[in-house]
Amino acid sequence: MRRSGVVGMTMAALALTVTFLLGVSAAGAQSYPGSLTITLSGPSVSQGGTLSASMTGCAVGESIHFVLNSDPLDMGTVVADGTGKGTVTITIPADFPTGPHTVTGTCGSQTLSANVEVLSRSVTPATNPAVTSLPVTGSDTDLFLRGGVSLVAVGGLLVVVAFAAKRRSASAA
Repeated sequence: MRRSGVVGMTMAALALTVTFLLGVSAAGAQSYPGSLTITLSGPSVSQGGTLSASMTGCAVGESIHFVLNSDPLDMGTVVADGTGKGTVTITIPADFPTGPHTVTGTCGSQTLSANVEVLSRSVTPATNPAVTSLPVTGSDTDLFLRGGVSLVAVGGLLVVVAFAAKRRSASAA
């Protein structure tokens, strides 16, 4: 086989590899429009008082389910609005156990929680809102991977072209 044929086959293989790698994406990745957060109307609520819970960062139209845990109380399910947010408001039963509890919000396969203190009716709840957000973990390296593969492919192509040009100039001399 002639060297020009080898160079041509190498370039074709390199082009196919780059095309394949640029078309690959992370398997099973679930994309959400923003960082998921759960927010409560306050850090505490009295028995018989109202508690609101909001979850943001869900996909538009996705169901969001809220539960007040310890003595599980279903707060309800809502559909994320056009901004990916859903909010529920409930009245805490007068006989609901006092003390620390956790509100969970589930959006798709993601579950977040926020702490709330249920106080007896005689105690006035604090007014500062409690905000808990899920920390961002991992990274989205898909773009960097594709860019790196592209740069390697371009570099390889330049080496092949330079090698072919050098061979032509050497054979012409």
